[in-house]
Amino acid sequence: MLYVLLTWLLWPILRALVCRRAARRPGSATRFLVVQTAKIGDLVYTTPLWRVIKTTRPDARVTLLANPAAAPLVATDGQLDEIHTVEAVALRGLAGKWRLTSLIRRGRYDVALCLTPSLGLAVALLWGLVPRVILLVPDVAGGTFRALARLAVQVSHRRGEPLAQAYARLAAAAGVAGDMRCRTLLPPQGARERVQEFLEARRVPPGAVLVGIAPAAGNPVKQWLPERVAALADRIVADGGARVVFIGSEADRGLVGAILERMAASSRAASIDAAGAFGLQDLPGLLSRLTLLISADSGPLHIAEAVGVPAVIIGGPADLSERDLRTEHILVQPDLPCVPCVSAFAAPYTCPLQHHRCIEDTTVAEVWAAVRTMLQKLEGSNGGDPARQGRLP
Repeated sequence: MLYVLLTWLLWPILRALVCRRAARRPGSATRFLVVQTAKIGDLVYTTPLWRVIKTTRPDARVTLLANPAAAPLVATDGQLDEIHTVEAVALRGLAGKWRLTSLIRRGRYDVALCLTPSLGLAVALLWGLVPRVILLVPDVAGGTFRALARLAVQVSHRRGEPLAQAYARLAAAAGVAGDMRCRTLLPPQGARERVQEFLEARRVPPGAVLVGIAPAAGNPVKQWLPERVAALADRIVADGGARVVFIGSEADRGLVGAILERMAASSRAASIDAAGAFGLQDLPGLLSRLTLLISADSGPLHIAEAVGVPAVIIGGPADLSERDLRTEHILVQPDLPCVPCVSAFAAPYTCPLQHHRCIEDTTVAEVWAAVRTMLQKLEGSNGGDPARQGRLP
């Protein structure tokens, strides 16, 4: 609350400085700052925004402020002119906010579009003398953030609304328009070759049916049980005639190892542990080789959508209506009165009712039935070969 009061007290001075700076640079806006410091999936959903800016305003210079853990995913995106990173912990205290404020002032941005409802980010943007600050304000935002947001242009988001719709309103407030559902990612140069070498070293023939499983979920409340993941992988290998590829980061290696230990020896031998084998920047290249991905509402799911890979989603407590997926997918989620309880801007890390039934009631049989249905559907639509999916060019 201290920073909100301070900003309101300083606002007449800040506005005068903003107007003086704007007067020195007459004409339409050309410097845009896009702020998305949330997780990987949220960054994927932001990609259409800067592409719409570039399409609408070819002369624009677009800078991204992102979470350092997610930024490598778009490090080679040719439509971004510059990328800065900031962690939430770095915004604590006056010194942290002032460092970001100084960075923003040096950028001399005309418009800032902030998709992360953070008090620290909003303070830095308002102190940073950006003439037009546009803040996404979800209906779950607290009163302190709302009080500060009154000093900026506000774009609302109600729980359950597709994010693309709110982002379209955000773009409109910045004077640009376009399709906010066109989420695409291209692997960096050499990524496909690295993936190919990895698969060849594990004797994966061209055209093999590869079913990816991303067992981690970022948020433990959305994560399926390891023993059920192992049983599902056994079914996929034994009854589906496919090879399983475990997807994850270096931090997920322990979880994947525990799952592999629970699997039958024959299934384990036919599985590929890719956890930690690739950096985030190469993950689109790996996922684009899959026939199908099985995942919770997590980063790999949204990267897979951006490269055109179908999915079976273990929904758990997540509100997938906000994601509005474009690719083929089947959602496996119990019909419970408490589901969903996790949304884009309200994500508890434990079950609010302490029973976790949305995860406990999701059975191996249900998920396997969805996987089998999807593989059969893909086989029918691809001339009898489920491995022939739409891929990146």
